[in-house]
Amino acid sequence: MATTRDPAVGPQAPQDLHCLPRTLLERVAREARRQEIEVSFYSRRARTKGLLTLREPMTLHVKRLFVPLPLLFALYGFALGGSAWRTGPRPGLDHAPADSNPVVVLETNKGEIRLELFPELAPKTVEHFLRLVESGFYDEMVFHRVVRDYVIQTGHLGMDGQVRGLDVEPIENEAGSRHKNLKGSVAMARTDDPHSATTDFFISVRNNPDFDFKAYTRQDWGYAVFGRVISGMNIVEEISRIETRRTGPYREFPTQPVAIYSAYVMP
Repeated sequence: MATTRDPAVGPQAPQDLHCLPRTLLERVAREARRQEIEVSFYSRRARTKGLLTLREPMTLHVKRLFVPLPLLFALYGFALGGSAWRTGPRPGLDHAPADSNPVVVLETNKGEIRLELFPELAPKTVEHFLRLVESGFYDEMVFHRVVRDYVIQTGHLGMDGQVRGLDVEPIENEAGSRHKNLKGSVAMARTDDPHSATTDFFISVRNNPDFDFKAYTRQDWGYAVFGRVISGMNIVEEISRIETRRTGPYREFPTQPVAIYSAYVMP
């Protein structure tokens, strides 16, 4: 098991997961049937502990602030917008994507999550991710790691308990100074090798500046942001708050089943 500097990193998963309780996977199937969602209908298409201490994002608290209304709106917009995502709303808020950007829909048992991808920011990563989505790779896959108000991660463990993607070639890490791991951003998970990302990705549930690129070194390369949540951030936050327990090789496996029934590109 590879050792990494960051808990958002996904290690090379073991091939044999007989230690994974079958009851959790059976509960996923039961919940799918209960919601009358046929998994087959959507067939269209362990990270390590780490010792990094993250800085909490700055929060603005306003109590009984009596200012002219226009000034209040100006202050509010500055506090939310900051210097990142200047060209649009904050990630995680429901809004329309840029006309030219692809949108991927994750149909989960908790609700629908939509991801806007940034081919201009991370062209190789977006191409790689779209190829996996269109091949049906992420269909019937579970979120194997959730950390309260921090990150949720998926990308290699199927609902049947089988590990996928062991034959997928790693991609170049496209993290750079323009990549900001803000709340709602989508980035590739990896080991401590900057260029080891294959199929795992994570969604930040808060601002994670320590994931950002700092230098072209093994330690400070950062994580390649290639998209953001544009709808369903409330679903992401709900998933992150599910209780977890150690399950086989996974230290933060959700006690409630969280599954992606289908992932597809919006036409």
